[in-house]
Amino acid sequence: EYVQTMRKSIDRVDGWFSQASWYASSTHLTSDYRAARQFSTSAITGTGTLGIGILRAGSPWGFLINLGAGGYVFQNKVYNYFGSEVSAIRRQNTTDRTEIRYIMGVYTQEFPVLWTTSADVMAHLLDSQNTPVYYSKGGIMGAHTGIEYWYSVTPKVGFQANAHLYLPLAGTSLPNGGKYSGGDFNYNLGILGSYRYSNNLTTLLGFSTRVENYSYTDTSDSSGWTTGYLATHSNTKVKTTISGTYVNLMAEYSF
Repeated sequence: EYVQTMRKSIDRVDGWFSQASWYASSTHLTSDYRAARQFSTSAITGTGTLGIGILRAGSPWGFLINLGAGGYVFQNKVYNYFGSEVSAIRRQNTTDRTEIRYIMGVYTQEFPVLWTTSADVMAHLLDSQNTPVYYSKGGIMGAHTGIEYWYSVTPKVGFQANAHLYLPLAGTSLPNGGKYSGGDFNYNLGILGSYRYSNNLTTLLGFSTRVENYSYTDTSDSSGWTTGYLATHSNTKVKTTISGTYVNLMAEYSF
């Protein structure tokens, strides 16, 4: 009875539950564009997610579906992005107060990209810092896996540490007719503290560090990039990297 009481902060769900979260940060975005230019900028971002899942007390298995929508603020303009995750969850009790959760599934994610044109590069060949940069977005799909360590401090207070790995496998939409090149590994590391307000409602607050890499080709404006100076000083490869430390606020409600 004592053990079961102490585990309440992590054994709070038995059945269907909903999940809502908000991530906010200032992220750093870089783009190595066709070996001709390297762009770098910072952006304010916020992402909200809504999910629904199920965890049964008598079963180690569960699942969770999350839909997310976010925005990046570049040069006083807001660009919106969307994503989704479908995950299977397996729980393993390790001690009287701890639990490990293994997560695996598939996901889709849109992301911001920076690009320019061959004409703009040539027009600013001696002044590369002022090369015009344009904002667009791409989309990928892939597989993800993760592990979460849960510790019950009291019947109401808990702690979670997590690590998630995302493997992009294919592009769903890439700018300028591009194709996804592959070979990227994206990850998220986080810590969260939880407080169980009632039998149904738990809130979590913490921080996470996220790094995203996307490699793809850009075949636009082929005549401009394959003639003259750019014929030997450019290629079709693009790599976008997004990194940031996020504040994470989450609420979980069991039905």
